[in-house]
Amino acid sequence: QYLCNAIQEILGTNTEQRIAFLSTPSLYFAYPAELREHCAVFDIDKVWENDPGFVYYDYEQPEAFDESLRNTFDIVIIDPPFITRDVWEKYA
Repeated sequence: QYLCNAIQEILGTNTEQRIAFLSTPSLYFAYPAELREHCAVFDIDKVWENDPGFVYYDYEQPEAFDESLRNTFDIVIIDPPFITRDVWEKYA
């Protein structure tokens, strides 16, 4: 709950902050569309592809996304699907 409140405060008070939600679609979609305007959800599940903030992301190929998005986010929130050393290294 604390994390959700902190993110909402950032999104609600500072419209210049950009947040990337990496493999966290449930958290991304917990916020109303107007708060997600400066956010992106990086995820492998294309069920979200109609959302304007969707970016296809496969942690097996962590650098295979649009180059124009690099270094454009102030905050990155991650929740890897598995907690193994190999997976964590790919997210790092």
